[in-house]
Amino acid sequence: MFVDIDPKTFNLDPNRIEDAITPLTRAIIPVHLFGQCADMDAIGVIAQQKGLHIIEDAAQAIGAKFRSWPAGSMSAIGCLSFYPTKNLGGFGDSGMLTTHDAAMAERLRLFAAHGMSPRYYHQVVGLNSRIDSLQAAV
Repeated sequence: MFVDIDPKTFNLDPNRIEDAITPLTRAIIPVHLFGQCADMDAIGVIAQQKGLHIIEDAAQAIGAKFRSWPAGSMSAIGCLSFYPTKNLGGFGDSGMLTTHDAAMAERLRLFAAHGMSPRYYHQVVGLNSRIDSLQAAV
């Protein structure tokens, strides 16, 4: 379910989150926008009280910080897009996920490599989400 923004910051309005939570809700996904972070203190309190994960969309706030924490580093997973129209655009469609959790990082790598580990053994249905060398160089 979508939650409206705070008209002063254009970021997710923490005061509206709880009304949008249902029994099916598993995560809160704040979008850090226009180079500024959402109110991660308030969002973190709600997530903790409700037993929800936070997944940050930091594609439009690369380099921004909330307190001393960089955008994309304050949650279970941070998502960054390097699509050409984003703040840090690449040569094509690419992106990056961040996490502090080693087990989560390994699981994300598995999904990004067709769900394959070891080679030719597919543990899960995954995607080909690996950035190619040319895009990485650019």
